[in-house]
This record gives sequence, structure tokens and C-alpha cells, in this order.
Amino acid sequence: MKNLINIYNNPVTGEDFEVVSQLSDGSTWYQGLIDASYSELVSAFGVPTLYDGSGKVQCEWNLVINGVICTIYDWKEYGNPPHTVRKWHIGGTVNKSVDLVTRAFEAWRNK
Repeated sequence: MKNLINIYNNPVTGEDFEVVSQLSDGSTWYQGLIDASYSELVSAFGVPTLYDGSGKVQCEWNLVINGVICTIYDWKEYGNPPHTVRKWHIGGTVNKSVDLVTRAFEAWRNK
């Protein structure tokens, strides 16, 4: 199941970023980090796909950005509520996931 979240345009570069929420099949792995607050991520990418407060990941966004599968998640933040986390892991099947998440997030900030 996929749901369009938004299309962001970076006014500086003219790039468009189509952000779609989708259920994950668990096929992504760590690619990099993003520094952002929980509320910023919710504003940019919608409510998390996973939010259960247990396990190694308490909160996760499962996204497709311009056709590339990307995840944003709080890895091993045991006891830290998601609204206190600043360093979020970016997952994907290719390193390009980091670049796409970062650029889509910056386009959201600059909208």
C-alpha cells in the first residue's frame, strides 16, 4: 500500500522530490544519518509507518523518494522517547537513499 505524502520542490536547484509512504518488507539497511527532530520529520514525511516503542527500532518511516526505497528510524534509542531523538538512521538498498532523504528534507525546510 502506497500513499503520496507530498511533492517538494527545491527552489534553489529546481529538483522535485515525490515522497510516498509504503509498508516496509524489512529489506533496507543502514546507509547514513540525518540530524532532525521528530516533529520536523513528521512535518516533512508524515506520521511514522511504525511507532510501537519496543525493540531496536521504536519509530520508523518507510518511504519511496523518486522511486528509491528509503527508511528513517531510531536505532537502539532504548528509553529515549522519539521526540527527544536528534540523530536518525537512514536505511535503503543503495547509498543514494541518504542523498534523497537529505535533499527532500532540505526541500521541505526551504519550501
